[in-house]
Amino acid sequence: MLHVSCSTTNVTLDKAVAILTNISSMNTTAIADAVTDYFAVLDTSLNSTTRNASLLVDANVLDNVIDNGITTSVARNTTELYLRAASPNIFNATLLIGAAFRSSRGGTDVTNVTNVTQQIRDILAAAVVSETEQFRNVSLLKLLLIKRPDNYLQHDTNSSKLSSSVILVGTTPNINNTSVQLYFTLIYNRDLIDPTQTDRLQCSFWNGAGWDRKGCQGAPTPRPDINSDSIAYECNCNHFTTFALIWLPANVLGVRLCFFVRAAETSVKGKQQRKRVVLVLLTACTTQSLAWIF
Repeated sequence: MLHVSCSTTNVTLDKAVAILTNISSMNTTAIADAVTDYFAVLDTSLNSTTRNASLLVDANVLDNVIDNGITTSVARNTTELYLRAASPNIFNATLLIGAAFRSSRGGTDVTNVTNVTQQIRDILAAAVVSETEQFRNVSLLKLLLIKRPDNYLQHDTNSSKLSSSVILVGTTPNINNTSVQLYFTLIYNRDLIDPTQTDRLQCSFWNGAGWDRKGCQGAPTPRPDINSDSIAYECNCNHFTTFALIWLPANVLGVRLCFFVRAAETSVKGKQQRKRVVLVLLTACTTQSLAWIF
């Protein structure tokens, strides 16, 4: 692996990006090291005055890394990510069915030996495959959990923004139409998101061009039984790829307008004037909500 210091941050990123964008000539070990090095120094680079947009590998690059670059068993566990590729059949009846990531100790495997909920307590992110009968012909289950995937923020738009860690799930050979349970906590935009209003959050996957909800459940299910100090959200999707919890900030405008309605009821003088202001703002609230729904 590359050794990182303040003076070599950009050099490290350059080398890592060169490997990640040219995996055809690299082996699994080199690719795994490049993934680890990239996220070890990414945050430092983004906060420096020498920030270079060309160093932001996009979601498609990392999709390709998991799908085609990781071809043998490997494990990398750091404070920034957990990369695990292994046969699902660990030993006898013991199956590797997923992974969990925590701030306190990085990544851990999830197996079918004990209750899943017990294995994913106090996590930032986790992925669990429940349909284990699909593993009969699988030689590798591949999982990458990225704590703070700042490079994915380049895909934010006015109507959808990343709010969580990113989870990549794949297999060798590829299998389709297999359910996976994903667990997220809020990482980005936490000061803007009301964690109890799940209709503004979306279980999503990367479709090659943007975040998409097809094949995922829509709004996540709050799981207060998982974390002791924050809300975890469960998502169910019916395929393997790149996943995240996406925030839909378009509703924020509606919330703010509705707040102004309440303010107008008490601050605008004159009954007729107050009625006109409330009518206009209520219409704006309704229009905004319908625009978000459709």
